[in-house]
Amino acid sequence: MELPISALYRAAIVVGGNTMKTGFDERVKWFEVAEDTGMPQGHDHNGARTHGYDGLTPAKGHAIPLAYFDGQLAIRRFESEDVSSLFEGIEESINELSEWMVWCHPDYSRKDAATFVSSSRDRWKKGEAYSFGIYEVKSGELLGSVGLNCLNRTHNFANLGYWVRSSRTRQGIGARAARLAAQFGFRALQLNRLEFLIPLTNHPSQRVAEHVGARAEGILRNRLILNNRSHNAVLYSLLEKDLPLLS
Repeated sequence: MELPISALYRAAIVVGGNTMKTGFDERVKWFEVAEDTGMPQGHDHNGARTHGYDGLTPAKGHAIPLAYFDGQLAIRRFESEDVSSLFEGIEESINELSEWMVWCHPDYSRKDAATFVSSSRDRWKKGEAYSFGIYEVKSGELLGSVGLNCLNRTHNFANLGYWVRSSRTRQGIGARAARLAAQFGFRALQLNRLEFLIPLTNHPSQRVAEHVGARAEGILRNRLILNNRSHNAVLYSLLEKDLPLLS
């Protein structure tokens, strides 16, 4: 599933001032024109590229990047044109996602995906939560989603969550996307801490947190209710100093 041209500036890689080809020359040309208009771009201290800005962080008053890149993956804010690709990714992953995600169920529909995209943009603008699509830069395929929610500005931390479509699991995508989202949290939102709250029996998700550098802090009894059953959960924490360099 290729990215729409209108969204390219949020999902391309810039190397030495030139746009990396993504198999679609028209997109590259469009991006170069956009560069000439002076759209902001940059990179953070751990090597993740950023591009495009929107809105202000409520507590800090500075611009928030719409996307982060690491050379292989891009995470960017969901747009209305992402509804179809988002629904396709969820539809193929219903069995796996519905086991762990409270929002996913066997009857999940395209309308549900559209509602999520709309609400996620509203929550972004209000500074309540920041949801991203995960994209493969080379193909433009939507691989899943990652985001920050449950923001606590009193103590300056947030929850980090993620999922990867079933056909692309076990490829390191979750960890790369989580690192990018963590960079966003620490650098753009200036958070002090990120938390991962993961069911005790969801071992793949725990491995992602560990690969990102998060540390297990303990087991919380009956912390989550999934499919009408109580589950113990592992609480992981991540500080900026724990974050490994992108490679």
